[in-house]
Amino acid sequence: MSLFFRRSAIAENDTLEEVVLTPKTQVAFLAASNQASAFESWLFEHPVIRYGEDIRIPTEVFSVSANSSSEPPSDYVYQVDLTLPGRQGITQRGTTRIVVIAPVEYPSTFQPSFHDQDVSQESLEISESFLVSSSVPADNLGSSFAVEPLSRPLDTQFEDVSLHIRTSDLRPLGVLNGDWVLAQHLESSTTRLLRVSAFDETELTSRHAKLAPSLLSNMCPSLPHSIVVRASPFGSDVAAVPTARCVSLARIPSPISSSRKYESSCIAALRSYFAMSRRLVKEGDVIPVCIDVDSSLDPRLVLNENGHRPQYPANALVCFVVQSVEPESTASEVLHNVGCFVNPVVTRIVQVGAIPGRIPDMYAYSALGVDTDQLAQLSKASSLGQSFDCLHPSVLIKGARGTGKFTAAARLARQLRLPIVEFNCFEFLSEADISTHSLREQLNRASTHSPCVVVLRHIDALSRQKMGNGQGIQNLIMADVQHLTRILDNPLWHGLQKSVDDILGARDTIIVATMSDATAMAESPVFVMELEQQALTEHQRFNMLQEQLCRDAVMHIAAPDVSIVSLAAQTAALVASDISTFVFQTRVEALASAWCTVNDAVLRAAQFESTLLKVRTSSAQSIGVPSIPSVQWEDVGGLAEVKNEILDTIQLPLDHPELFLQGLKKRSGVLFYGPPGTGKTLLAKAVATSCSLNFFSVKGPELLNMYIGESEANVRRVFQKARDAKPCVIFFDELDSVAPKRGNQGDSGGVMDRIVSQLLAELDGISVGAADVFVIGATNRPDLLDSALLRPGRFDRMLYLGVSKDHDAQLDILKALTRKFKLHPDIDLPAIASQCPLTYTGADFYALCADTMLHALSRKVSLLESKRNHLNALPKFQPHPISCQFYISEMVSEADLEVIICMEDFMDALNELTPSVNDEELAYYSGIQNRW
Repeated sequence: MSLFFRRSAIAENDTLEEVVLTPKTQVAFLAASNQASAFESWLFEHPVIRYGEDIRIPTEVFSVSANSSSEPPSDYVYQVDLTLPGRQGITQRGTTRIVVIAPVEYPSTFQPSFHDQDVSQESLEISESFLVSSSVPADNLGSSFAVEPLSRPLDTQFEDVSLHIRTSDLRPLGVLNGDWVLAQHLESSTTRLLRVSAFDETELTSRHAKLAPSLLSNMCPSLPHSIVVRASPFGSDVAAVPTARCVSLARIPSPISSSRKYESSCIAALRSYFAMSRRLVKEGDVIPVCIDVDSSLDPRLVLNENGHRPQYPANALVCFVVQSVEPESTASEVLHNVGCFVNPVVTRIVQVGAIPGRIPDMYAYSALGVDTDQLAQLSKASSLGQSFDCLHPSVLIKGARGTGKFTAAARLARQLRLPIVEFNCFEFLSEADISTHSLREQLNRASTHSPCVVVLRHIDALSRQKMGNGQGIQNLIMADVQHLTRILDNPLWHGLQKSVDDILGARDTIIVATMSDATAMAESPVFVMELEQQALTEHQRFNMLQEQLCRDAVMHIAAPDVSIVSLAAQTAALVASDISTFVFQTRVEALASAWCTVNDAVLRAAQFESTLLKVRTSSAQSIGVPSIPSVQWEDVGGLAEVKNEILDTIQLPLDHPELFLQGLKKRSGVLFYGPPGTGKTLLAKAVATSCSLNFFSVKGPELLNMYIGESEANVRRVFQKARDAKPCVIFFDELDSVAPKRGNQGDSGGVMDRIVSQLLAELDGISVGAADVFVIGATNRPDLLDSALLRPGRFDRMLYLGVSKDHDAQLDILKALTRKFKLHPDIDLPAIASQCPLTYTGADFYALCADTMLHALSRKVSLLESKRNHLNALPKFQPHPISCQFYISEMVSEADLEVIICMEDFMDALNELTPSVNDEELAYYSGIQNRW
């Protein structure tokens, strides 16, 4: 037997970097702020701190003057809201930073009085109207309730027998909270014994009840989900309900439950299920258990014989059906009909093979997934019954890699309560001649799990393989799939309405195929429905991030500075797999940068930001991915008129979209033109930042490709990525290089003409859509552009970005470029701007500031070098000469390393600077401005 030891939760070197505390009272906050020394001393003397706990500091730690109240509290209570880098650790003086946040102050009218609350129970008076419900007879016929599934567990001890209703609905039933009632499904004779639990959240209305998904599936096997509830003779005591002597279970066939490698995990999950609480079972019940398929494959993992839950969260669902229940011999037939309790010590549980059945939708309830995709929503149409008898059970899902096609198919199976059987079509391909017998055999084998959902992944791979005689196997494969679909074309949708499939072996199977390359295979009548997996919207990204972070809340917690709303906005244009990788890599970084154990990781906002940058870099292709820039208006000097005009063009459709619903055509394209270095790219980024838009920068030559048709495809991909990341700004730099006048190019293939035509088509497409995609172009030669690009609805707004017209505008540029510099108090920026020629562009001023910083650095280096040489020249100062690295790292303070820019540095750089644009070029651009 292998033994594994978990290291101590708190080790000697588990020092916390930061602790954030919130006082429970204003008095506690004043005590900590007025006597910070005593407060910190007590925390360092009691160093063990855990996230979420309350720290109670005795009153004698603080002097009486710290508390203005005449009656000080017995303890000062502080709640631990954040501990970094882990969820627990020790505080250490000089290392741990302690932050105390002021408590929220409420109006005095809402502050409770401690003296009023300290009233003896004898002085309380209860009106007789409070007990009037005890004299009102309960309705013997019961009350009807519409039942809905719970989205999260509320009571782990009675989750399989709890009926959650509002407190106001208890009175008509004549029961109290915790009493046992009898519930009967309206469409069947199913009667169960349930325990009433008061649930007064706003999501539950009167005459509505909530059940666990497994209990709802057992209670209401068919629609409608309505039950009649009446009081039972048991009250709150169910001692009369018998205990089962023997319970026979049969597994529902699925790839996981039928695999021997998961057998031990299934047994352990069953043992844990019955050991956690007292279970009430009836014949025909479906019992779902969750297992961790990853830990099941680890040979080092020792099976827990005590029936406890696994250490890691589950990620798969296995279901069993109660075949028979043998009660105690003394139990009456009436009591046997309500079920029997399972006592793991007394009850013998046996497994008796497999039987097809429906799987309850426990994935969202067990934090294994959330149904948000289109395919899962379409599956709800099966509730319409006979109207779907004529439908063909085959669906083709198209979409790029990582968009969640297989996840959509898996959620379809969860919604329909069916197991899923997966096949990868690449496994049927080889270099030799291929027969479709293997595919037919595998799909026929899937019928042993029926009813089920068969997923053919990467079906576009079948069109890539050629047989030995040169004939493509696509037609043969499609014929086999079509033949199999006809075989499986039983009354599927009508069968989905039934609670139990009476026909064993009937191939009630859905075929779902996925493909990434939509052009690899022609349309086929095999698949009745074709769905295209679109990019995630911001709301869907929010749900996905929240699902993953909440699902792993046991293992990882997000720090209070993490905003899921902000993360959803920043992850625009990322597909589902990228978001999963993003969260996973953030967890890895949190574990790698902290000493904490797996169960104590804290995910911080800085870690999310650094990981997001890595994910964007790895996901970037030749044309990149959209991202939100960080350029503020303070970084842009001058250009005040251009700022106002471009904000009117872009911000108006965003702030007032209702203006464009009456037929008013919005301007989606803006063209910047002018001399090089005038801030066209910087201005576009600032617009995207101020309007909270994603920024997609594309250089003109990046769109060109040597293969026929790929250049136009790159243009389509650019606009598709922008639509996926909407609201988004596409910035085409050097537009004249990719969209010149048509007919004037010398390329034999006409690539440039086709790119211009494709660009015109995309611009026309976004001009009639919603106000969520904008295009900004930048060029130095607008006279070279194709005239069709400058027509209304395309780049119809042309803005000239030239040099500064006066020295005041130049001063604004200098202030923007030097706002992060350490300037000497004697520096006079207006005087420097007055000496600059009016031919300087923004790039020239950037070069001026860069050269100024270089002069200041050279001066600082010369000063430090002279000091080092002076020390080396001193007699007997050091046995060996002082090196530059040692002098800077050990002997120089931070103040000595600070670089301060002087007036002399600016003047030296100004005398050496050469303008990038001369007077003749400016005259040429002025002529272009007058022409356009």
